Amino acid sequence: MEILINMEGNDVPTASEMFRAQAHIYKHTFHFANSMVLRCAIQLGIPDIIHSHKQPMTLSELVSELKLPPAKSNGIYRLMRLLKHSGWFDTKKLDETSETQEGYVLTASSKLLLKSEIPNLSPFVRALVDPVMVIPWQCLGDWFLGNEATSFETVYGAPMWEYCDQNPRYNKAFNEAMSSDSEMTSLVVKDCREIFEELDSLVDVGGGTGVMAKTILGAFPRIKCTVLDLLHVVANMPEIENLKYVGGDMFQSIPPADAFLFKAHIYKHAFGYANSMALNCAIQFGIPDIIHNHKKPITLPELLSALKLPSSKSTGIYRLMCLLVHSRFFATVKIDENSDTEGYILTTPSRVIVDPILFNTWKLLGEWFRKKNEEATAFETAYRLCESFVQKIQDSTKFSMKEWLVIPK
Repeated sequence: MEILINMEGNDVPTASEMFRAQAHIYKHTFHFANSMVLRCAIQLGIPDIIHSHKQPMTLSELVSELKLPPAKSNGIYRLMRLLKHSGWFDTKKLDETSETQEGYVLTASSKLLLKSEIPNLSPFVRALVDPVMVIPWQCLGDWFLGNEATSFETVYGAPMWEYCDQNPRYNKAFNEAMSSDSEMTSLVVKDCREIFEELDSLVDVGGGTGVMAKTILGAFPRIKCTVLDLLHVVANMPEIENLKYVGGDMFQSIPPADAFLFKAHIYKHAFGYANSMALNCAIQFGIPDIIHNHKKPITLPELLSALKLPSSKSTGIYRLMCLLVHSRFFATVKIDENSDTEGYILTTPSRVIVDPILFNTWKLLGEWFRKKNEEATAFETAYRLCESFVQKIQDSTKFSMKEWLVIPK
């Protein structure tokens, strides 16, 4: 439920409204956990284990099959509770005579993560929740204050495509991610044949290794397909009949064709961390306070003026606010009855901190499960120090944000 604060009157939210607002803040503060536990489940191979079991799988059977240290079994129970809540798994009774004992089963979503099946989207999830992609979101505030074109460049000093060209591990992971996503095209080709029947040529823009183009060719072999992607992506790719690869920049030129194929991705759980990091950025800049102190709906130009950011970052603030409005941290209303111009207003009455100290713990959840040492929590795995969370928080003023960011080797 949205909680809109009356910015022109003196109405005070009720206690019930305040608690609902608090719950909304906590929900999005910890929203990144959905992405991290999904990453952990794929890392441990849980969907494949349950699939191979052929029947509902009990917790004890799952723990046994995972071959984890005994001390981590309680962690698996908690992990599976969150994964079930997020819709990745479900539970069913073991048999008709059993009233209490239940086992885990796959859902439609987790069936798309099986390594033995096509399509298999687990490479996509692994690449998009990799620390390489997550850390730029943690540094979103630094990007707004700097001169780099993207937050990725703020962290790594180079655009993403240059980074991939220089880092074979992530380049391979990213290409596998795009290929796995393209496997979904077979569903489009099957059910939407009329889209392709009139085409003689097609360019798959940003088509990676050509998985999507090959799928289309399999159903329509007469179409002349071209895959356009960066040179290091398509280098040495073997061409086949009616399929060729062109290395280039889609922002510079695109080969002529009857149709151009672009892809857009909306993956709620894979990008769950975006909500938490956007909230962190908004708090870092004091956006809730700016809107509150404005006393009336604040337009985007007024917000930009109050933030005193470089003009080149205005589009970035617009996108940030779109995400925050979508997540119901802010809302938009007309600035007055006679105007179509809209301004931002608050929907939550308080502030919250989303710090990388906690976030990095979730990123290394899978690594903690696998470790057989005496690390009692994933927090100790993240910081490679045998000290408690309380000790780390007490000492946190000694560290800058970049010193908190731990990238596993």
